[in-house]
Amino acid sequence: MLGSRFFFQWIIKYSNTGVFITSSLASLILLFRLYDAITDPICGYFSDRIKNKFTLINSSVPLYCIGLILCFYPKAHTNYKWFYELIGMTLFFTGYTLYCIPYWSLISDYAENKNTSKTSNNTTLSNLLGFGLLLATAVGFLISPILVQSFNFRNASIITALASFALMYLPNFSRGALRKKKDTQKKKAQGENNKKEKHKDNLNNNLPKIIFSNIMSALKNKEFLSASSIFVSSQMSLTIMTTAAPFIAIDLLGGKTTDVSKLLAPMIIIAIPSFILSQKLSKHWGWRKSIDRAALFLALMYFCTILVTPSLSSYMLIFGLSGIPIAILLGLEAQAVSEIGTAKISTYFGAINFLIKSANGLALFTTGILAQMSLSNAKFIMYMPLAASLFLVLGLVIRKASRPSV
Repeated sequence: MLGSRFFFQWIIKYSNTGVFITSSLASLILLFRLYDAITDPICGYFSDRIKNKFTLINSSVPLYCIGLILCFYPKAHTNYKWFYELIGMTLFFTGYTLYCIPYWSLISDYAENKNTSKTSNNTTLSNLLGFGLLLATAVGFLISPILVQSFNFRNASIITALASFALMYLPNFSRGALRKKKDTQKKKAQGENNKKEKHKDNLNNNLPKIIFSNIMSALKNKEFLSASSIFVSSQMSLTIMTTAAPFIAIDLLGGKTTDVSKLLAPMIIIAIPSFILSQKLSKHWGWRKSIDRAALFLALMYFCTILVTPSLSSYMLIFGLSGIPIAILLGLEAQAVSEIGTAKISTYFGAINFLIKSANGLALFTTGILAQMSLSNAKFIMYMPLAASLFLVLGLVIRKASRPSV
């Protein structure tokens, strides 16, 4: 996630320096987010059936890191710069999907424990996953502005890719514990696997239909669709705000690149301890009420940006308070999907990422258009947080309308 945070935080700002026409690059990102979204459920299908998920995880890392470097490699005068961008985004988004879907679905594998309930373990592991995502976000927010100002976008992306390369292989150290769990279930699974082998040829012939059917079954699940509206809209708002941060700090407030760190530091400082709160709220209210209230609070925080006088201190306060609901939503997303998805955990993760990535493409496209317009009038930057707030409100409306009756 370190490389992903760097990409989404800086790609629009990088383009707006004159390397690309920002609206054109935003359109390209939208197309690749749709590609990314389509490949998610396909990866989820195979991840549910592959014997060793680490095969996908490990093979994706070089693609992801090389792709990140190529996306920030071109300069304004570079020949074939669109070619670099096309190849870079293809590798980056393909590697991202091949890594994230099997990695997130490991929650269900590790949650199997005869001494504690799977629901309890899902909650704990979901919070740990969210905490890890927030740490990656923290490093990206606080360190990447320094790297960009000190080295330039190209070299900063290389440093980030090298760090990501090392960190993304760390889950391999947990393979021993997972292997023991799998060995205890091997005998039980052998009978079922023998039955599946009989239908293997028919399965392969109907693979596209089966994958599409799995996606549609997830999207037809009212509980899943209702919960997804919150997580999708919150991810859209986070994408907009992290992309908007450099524009707010540098172009709107007239600060330096390193001021982006000052703007976002309060959010990280408050969000990290708020993960403890997310687990307590999940036990007290349940994850359903918790995500509703967190999304509403976050929408109000972002809306406040148009009510205050633009200054570093006022934006720091708003970004800081937004760290509470962001931590709650990040901490409970995997728990919600794990509980709703049950046996088809990777398929459901693939489905929600299909929705999130499609919507994030729209979020980046919206931010890119506003960034292009800000070249003539910096006030358009102020509409970025407003857009984030409106997407959250839309998510709450959809959740209300699609929530299944109890």
